[in-house]
Amino acid sequence: MIANKNWVPSVCGLLMVAWGEALASKA
Repeated sequence: MIANKNWVPSVCGLLMVAWGEALASKA
């Protein structure tokens, strides 16, 4: 169960990075 939830922080991190890059490219 614990190993099954390890992907959640990774996905959140990837989304934050992608969002940051999108904002940076817009600026």
